[in-house]
Amino acid sequence: MEEATELFGILQDTLARTIARASPAPPSPTTAKPPSTMSASSATGTPLLTDETFALSLLALGVGSGLLSAILTRSAEGPKTPSSR
Repeated sequence: MEEATELFGILQDTLARTIARASPAPPSPTTAKPPSTMSASSATGTPLLTDETFALSLLALGVGSGLLSAILTRSAEGPKTPSSR
């Protein structure tokens, strides 16, 4: 369970760095344009789903399912009783 939590933290850091690197800087309020009907990804010409974001999405799904499996397994086993020595 600790390894899954650590892996989840690493995944969150990687996703945050990828999103920060892929996101364009927000426009300054003084030079803001009127809202457009085009989405941000089509306005900048960059695709929304690249190979890297697709791979990270699959990794996130895998980590999430692993965490869910670990939680369900632990809850199915019930509380652990301390061993008497």
